[in-house]
Amino acid sequence: GRDVADFLATRSPTCPIIIHSTNTFGVLGMKDVLEQANWLTYTVTPYDDTAWIPQVWFPTMRRAIVDAVASGVAPQPISQD
Repeated sequence: GRDVADFLATRSPTCPIIIHSTNTFGVLGMKDVLEQANWLTYTVTPYDDTAWIPQVWFPTMRRAIVDAVASGVAPQPISQD
């Protein structure tokens, strides 16, 4: 995860990033490097096998998309004109 975060930090932000990990210290490092590079980040901690996916990950993904569109981080649709 940290290798991916370090790589993304060298690129321009294009979408929100959801970090899902049980590694508290690893999450802090990934979040820090991404936010310093102006990426919009969210963190989800997995639990109870896959119960966390519909309970926490999906609502976080939805919020990330809505926030990205509202803040202008999301790519804009290509004009059909």
